[in-house]
Amino acid sequence: RELGKAIEEEFPTVPVHVWAAKEFHLRVARWAAERGIARFVRAGAVTWAPNGRNIHEAAREVIPAAEVVYVNRDAEAADWAREQLADSPGLASVRASVLRPAEVLEAPEIAALLAPHRPVCLILGMVLHFAPAEHAAAVTAAYARALPSGSAIAVSVALPDDSPQADRLLAMF
Repeated sequence: RELGKAIEEEFPTVPVHVWAAKEFHLRVARWAAERGIARFVRAGAVTWAPNGRNIHEAAREVIPAAEVVYVNRDAEAADWAREQLADSPGLASVRASVLRPAEVLEAPEIAALLAPHRPVCLILGMVLHFAPAEHAAAVTAAYARALPSGSAIAVSVALPDDSPQADRLLAMF
């Protein structure tokens, strides 16, 4: 939370971009569910929040039994989400770094979603801009290789990697 406040002070438009990205992620979830995808992984910044709608809510409007695993590298955020989702069947929270695909893919909650012939929608939201472009491409490719046939990957980023603002934002992390 402190980091979020510091980022907002340095970059006042960040909340607008975060909410726009969140709306995009919700549209992606609905789009994937309308195409029969019932398993979702939401990985990256601002994965699950008590205010506003979340990926599982958008997906479950179309497929009531949709399963969603939220992935966040921040221990406090992941643990808090895990507590909030504990009594919700088909929902889970995992603490792992999205930028380390092996770490994410080895989590039992993720492994359970990756059944053959059951496509998954992976939403890499607001996170790949924290890695150099080559690493971000390698991360995305690693997930693409691991997902079952028919899966979908959606990516959103906040800033181009050559922006002075991006350099300042990265330094804050």
